[in-house]
Amino acid sequence: MQCLQEINALKPLIVITRATADASSTSTQSAQLQCLALLKELDEKNCTLKENENLVNRLGKLSNNLQKDLQVWEYSQKQLREEVTKTECDIKEALAKPDLSKDSELRKLLDVVSPKNIEKINKLLVVKDEEIGKLRDEIRIMSTHWKLKAKDLESRKQRRVDQELKKWVLKLEFYLQESHSQTQKHQLMGGQRDRTLKELKEQLMAKLHQKNGPSSNGKRNFKESTGFKILVFISMLILVVFSKR
Repeated sequence: MQCLQEINALKPLIVITRATADASSTSTQSAQLQCLALLKELDEKNCTLKENENLVNRLGKLSNNLQKDLQVWEYSQKQLREEVTKTECDIKEALAKPDLSKDSELRKLLDVVSPKNIEKINKLLVVKDEEIGKLRDEIRIMSTHWKLKAKDLESRKQRRVDQELKKWVLKLEFYLQESHSQTQKHQLMGGQRDRTLKELKEQLMAKLHQKNGPSSNGKRNFKESTGFKILVFISMLILVVFSKR
């Protein structure tokens, strides 16, 4: 009867031990979920930075291609102007020849390609030169803007990495403190459990020793007794509960 009372007195300890083990398991799962959430958040931010970086790189390539196209356009414009100037000189030389008949086919052709037409072509070339200059300015502005964007992106990326590292350090420190606190609680519960089991074992052995006497059959009777079986059962139960750690 007294043995059953002692076992009943031990039940609250078993309940507390189970609750502590469950709390530890829940705390561990919560820490794992928070770590996974942090990893997901970091991956999303890295993807965003990667997209911005790709966009800046595409803008840089576009700016370089536009500059190359502009150089080709300027070269073509220069060649066209040289051809026009050469043609204008040829026409002037042809018109200056004294032996050129007013009724000849060449004279009529030169009249069609008159200095007025050459002037129109020169005006058109001037307009094209202005367009090229405007495009050059726009490309220069875009190139400057792209360089600033690239520099700002790199700076923001570095700041974000530093901030993420600080957040990770703080949260990991918190998790370590929680783990240390749970470990201390488990150690205290384990010590209390061991002391209780030791006291219960000593009481049962003393009672069985008094009942059976110090004969050689005492050990066998103790192992076969109900008290010993209950003690083994409780010990295994507590070990199973603490194994959830």
